[in-house]
Amino acid sequence: MNKETEITDNGLPKVLSQIITDNVYFLKQRHRVPQTSIANAMHITQSTLNLKLGGKVRWNADDLAYLSAFFNVSVAYLVTNNVTMPSDHYQLRTQYAADNAIPSQELAGAAGPRYIGVK
Repeated sequence: MNKETEITDNGLPKVLSQIITDNVYFLKQRHRVPQTSIANAMHITQSTLNLKLGGKVRWNADDLAYLSAFFNVSVAYLVTNNVTMPSDHYQLRTQYAADNAIPSQELAGAAGPRYIGVK
């Protein structure tokens, strides 16, 4: 049995529990809401929510329903891997030196930061 198919005590694969946790963290940041607000909407304490996010307490169907209503997303969204890393296609293929990596005596203007003053 590999890590992705390992079953937690509530019958959910560990990878699914982690997906739910990742999505809750993402939605929490996106909506800029504190954990206490989420916990209140779920009818649990903030410390219990913290344990759920830390993987110490399992997610259940009620949690998903409350989270779905609170964030106005479907339960399917909560259990789908929505958090992705950018693909290599969008990464620089070559390392470029910074513009100021080689000192130059032929600068056209000031070399330091420039500020726009407001009068």
